[in-house]
Formats: sequence, C-alpha cells, structure tokens
Amino acid sequence: DGVSDSGERWDTAVRWFFERPDESGLRNAYWLCHGQGEMEASHVNRGSDRWFEHIFVSRQFGVDSCEYLHEWRSDGYSDHSPLLAELTYVAG
Repeated sequence: DGVSDSGERWDTAVRWFFERPDESGLRNAYWLCHGQGEMEASHVNRGSDRWFEHIFVSRQFGVDSCEYLHEWRSDGYSDHSPLLAELTYVAG
C-alpha cells in the first residue's frame, strides 16, 4: 500500500533535489542545458502544466544535451513527454 497524505512530504522531498544540489551532489540535467528554473511542461493534468520528468546527474557526468520528446505525448504514445539526455563520463 502507498502512503496517502496531502502531498507535502512528497513536495518537500522533491524540492530538496532542486533547492539544495550541494547537499544531494546531484545536478538537474535539463537546467544545465537550458538554464536554471526554465522547464517545459512534460504532462498536462486537468488543463494544468506539470513537470514530472527529471534527470539528475552527479558531477562525474557532463550533460551534452537534454530534451523533452513532446511528440511522444502529442502523438498519443504516453500522457507524459519523456526526457532524453546525452551524457559524457568525466574522469575525476
């Protein structure tokens, strides 16, 4: 069984990755390519844009590209736009 609550715990946990990257050691691959704070809607729920798809990477990876594949959603393959990233391993 899943946990059912107001969503505050989920929101707090997810925001930790975005708001405290120094603690998690992870970086948002999309923001590295497109600028921090900029997001394309990856899902539409009841007419509202949502952002569920994310790729977080450690410092051992460079992000060469990161793009939403919106045509998968608009063509009806899914109700979400998948996120595709091309990464490079950075030896450290």
